[in-house]
Amino acid sequence: MSYFAPSLPDSPLVLITGGGGGLGREIATQFLDRGARVHVCDIDAARLAEFASAWDPSRLKHSCIDVADPKAMTRLEPELAAWGDPVAVLVNNVGIAGARACVEELSDADWLESLQANFMGAARCVRLVAGEMKRARAGLIVNISTVSVRTIPVSRAPYLVSKAALEALSMSLARELGPFGVRSNVVRPGGMDNERLRRVLREVAAAQGESFEEVLRKDLEFTSMRTLVSMRDVAAMVVYLAADTARHVTGQIVEVDGNVEWEG
Repeated sequence: MSYFAPSLPDSPLVLITGGGGGLGREIATQFLDRGARVHVCDIDAARLAEFASAWDPSRLKHSCIDVADPKAMTRLEPELAAWGDPVAVLVNNVGIAGARACVEELSDADWLESLQANFMGAARCVRLVAGEMKRARAGLIVNISTVSVRTIPVSRAPYLVSKAALEALSMSLARELGPFGVRSNVVRPGGMDNERLRRVLREVAAAQGESFEEVLRKDLEFTSMRTLVSMRDVAAMVVYLAADTARHVTGQIVEVDGNVEWEG
């Protein structure tokens, strides 16, 4: 019996952006483990090739494409067409941190950098797959946002605005595409136990003359469960949204964060 919702194929084609490493790779791996076929996009060709080498090319293909670049995105459609089947699940996972500065110091380029990668890249992917999903009267779109849209840390305006726009797009899609059997949801991760976060915390520790462990402890004081979340758990929520038991879940924002209460 297929894990996936009845409206999806038994082996759905899943498109994941930012899928060469980190959370995107974990999402891809969990979909592959469930029997899906996966197409991942990333800007790191070496990382993509290394990931793809572990899988049968009939199950996993990849494109070295920057979704923030509209010209580069024109290459994605024919590469997806090589599968012979339409995309059934889209996971917009790209997220750059963007400029960290007071709002009066932000340039137009600072704003556009985050918006192009975090919002327009997702919108371009939606444009690429929405028509086929409507014709199939089935499909799932999952947009990866951040709990920071709720907690609003300071000096992060471009990042927060771009992710808030992504969430608004998600809700719009849920309403517009719902009559065609297409679902759209948001997953908001909290602090994930990955190398990126650990690098940031090490930098903070060095700047403040504290140990990594002390900086982490202070950071977790504002998370109810006093723990980071794993990429495995966040990815599992994304994959769950494609499951039979989630077939009526749409227009939702789901946090996987241990309940982050506040961010500085």
